[in-house]
Amino acid sequence: MQEALREIYGDAKGKNKKEVARICIVLLSDLVSNYANYQYMREAERLQEKTYMYSLDFTSRNMWGWMKAVIPLCERRGTHASELLYLFKCNYFVSPLPMDANDRAVADIMPRLFANFVKTGNPNSAETRERGVQWDPIERERKQILSIAPQSTMKREPFDGRMDALDRLFHRLNLDLRYNISRR
Repeated sequence: MQEALREIYGDAKGKNKKEVARICIVLLSDLVSNYANYQYMREAERLQEKTYMYSLDFTSRNMWGWMKAVIPLCERRGTHASELLYLFKCNYFVSPLPMDANDRAVADIMPRLFANFVKTGNPNSAETRERGVQWDPIERERKQILSIAPQSTMKREPFDGRMDALDRLFHRLNLDLRYNISRR
């Protein structure tokens, strides 16, 4: 199992503490949420459900406030619920630092996408396209998600092949972790 994990995430030997922390964070993110999201994507495809998925790939240091001292590698990535900073344009970390231009770009587009989806079932509108954002649904054999950042783009291979590698590893370990949703 150790060898399989090294193949997927790289070898931590000889790496500095920050590089080892990055490997651990990616591994934990994959096991805690990314793998489940990937399985959900596959099941939604199988059921031919129109599904839009995203990854918050930006959070500025200003938004972390005092938390940046206790959360490793928080300088540019979102964590669980950090999208709330941008959806509601509020800083629940009580940071005294204001939003910068990149924060404002994310806070401008993200609520529009979410509101459009709630109202119409489609996050896109003429307004979001004018801002250069087109959020495509996942498609058969195309695992794609919107990378929400100051310059939001579609990620065509959001997990860099790691989820397929985890599938193979779990199969070898005789673990069936497939996600199963039923039709409504």
